[in-house]
Amino acid sequence: CSSDLSPHPPIYLYPPCRSVRPRKAMEALKSMIRDKIRGNPLVTRILEERPELQEDPASLLQHLEERGLVEDIFASLETGLQKQDVGIHRPVVLPEAVHRPAEASLDHADSGVPGHWQLSLRFLEGQAFLDFLEDRDAAGCELRWYVFFGSQRLRTRPVNAVVAPRFDEVLYLKLPAAASRNALLLHSPPVHLILVSHGGGGSEEPPWDPGPGTVLCSHRLEWRHCLTAAGPLKMTLELQGVGRRRQLAVGVLHAELELRPQGAASSVVPEMAVAAQLRAEEQRRAEVMRRSFEELDRWWAEHHALYPGRHIRLFAQTETCLFLPVASFLVPLQAGRSLDGPGEALRWISLLPVEPSAAKEVSSTSASE
Repeated sequence: CSSDLSPHPPIYLYPPCRSVRPRKAMEALKSMIRDKIRGNPLVTRILEERPELQEDPASLLQHLEERGLVEDIFASLETGLQKQDVGIHRPVVLPEAVHRPAEASLDHADSGVPGHWQLSLRFLEGQAFLDFLEDRDAAGCELRWYVFFGSQRLRTRPVNAVVAPRFDEVLYLKLPAAASRNALLLHSPPVHLILVSHGGGGSEEPPWDPGPGTVLCSHRLEWRHCLTAAGPLKMTLELQGVGRRRQLAVGVLHAELELRPQGAASSVVPEMAVAAQLRAEEQRRAEVMRRSFEELDRWWAEHHALYPGRHIRLFAQTETCLFLPVASFLVPLQAGRSLDGPGEALRWISLLPVEPSAAKEVSSTSASE
């Protein structure tokens, strides 16, 4: 009887081998993420420039964060993971990319894949930054470049503010897919360079907080001149101030601009073709601005008399003292809640409170009397 009451061996509702599957799937997922980050073109470039970061993931992540590349890398990583459709609750089949050697994950621009182009922007050094000639003006002050190109946002690491700062930084900008250099000639957006000064004045802010910055210069770089060169194009840019200091020179920047891959020497675009394209775009831009000024002047003459109490601003001034229509400063805003159509937008605008103008109040008072 006692043998019948002896405890039975434990009964597993799930086979013990299944508890190992999530662990293996998680390890496979981590390995794939690690390989995708290592195979990213931006990370590959950084590891080529600084090999000591190969064995120091923390320093590599900090370096990426300083250059503002973390968001771009994780955005591309998220897109790749969505395409892989990997789940940890089912058997995971490792893709081939996980088992490939590191040298197989090369940048498209260097591997010669047609249609993939990159723009290499190298900041070398600056000269004649006379705002930091005195030690008291340069104490605790750092300089950093912010680069805007289409939807890409990059920045360099900060350097000490001196008369001749040494930047020694390389940024890689993605260009749209094109079959040749001639097709890239039609991509007109310039590279917007902004030099910002952080700190200074005996600031006691923590080191991770850059503090309020001061914009020193805003320069729009025409990158298409590098289409005429088979290698790096050396540039010397005279930097002008912003606002009231627009007529004053901030300093001089020495930089290099290069298109990758270089391609054959026969694919280089002639300088005359680049000059003709830039001249045609400038003429079209001038014609559009002329028509805009004429339309706004006609609208002002017809409608301003109907609303004398409203203050309407038709033009605004940029940081480089350039007057443009206010519509030039409007950009789409990505909100959490989107409006599906013009009707919903009109309904949303109608809910905003509006203060009655003084002219209507005077007219209503006179009518009541």
